[in-house]
Amino acid sequence: MTSGSARPKASRTLRHSAPARKRRFRRSGADRTPPRGQHRPQAGQISFTEYADLWMVQRPSLRPRTVELYDYLLRHYIRPEFETARLVDITPARVRSWRANLARRSNIGPSTVAKGYRLLKTMLGTAVEDELIARNPCVLKRAGLERYDERPIADVEPALR
Repeated sequence: MTSGSARPKASRTLRHSAPARKRRFRRSGADRTPPRGQHRPQAGQISFTEYADLWMVQRPSLRPRTVELYDYLLRHYIRPEFETARLVDITPARVRSWRANLARRSNIGPSTVAKGYRLLKTMLGTAVEDELIARNPCVLKRAGLERYDERPIADVEPALR
């Protein structure tokens, strides 16, 4: 093509572009998710404790230390808040409140809070895949990140002396 050649008309290319496809998809109504627990009869009625036990059993390839960590997090931090809740009753507000309460406790470090949140998010993500709930209520941005203080770099000079 020469540098002065005309571009194709937008009407021809826009129709096949990703934004245009997304617009058509939204207009069709296909992206509307049914209310929580309504997309399958009895979906989401299982208790969190029951689902957490099932989730753990379905992961035989987890390493023993990982199983220990998950059991610890479930027993001490997650189950006390969610054990009687049905999956469909776990809302973003409840998750946010649970995480904030954990973060305020002086005997729990930020790393443990992040690990607990990530485990809950993973379990509820699987519940979404299993079509037990419509959406994962763990929607907090950066809540599962562990932040560490920067470690000082060792000086080589004293070590060589």
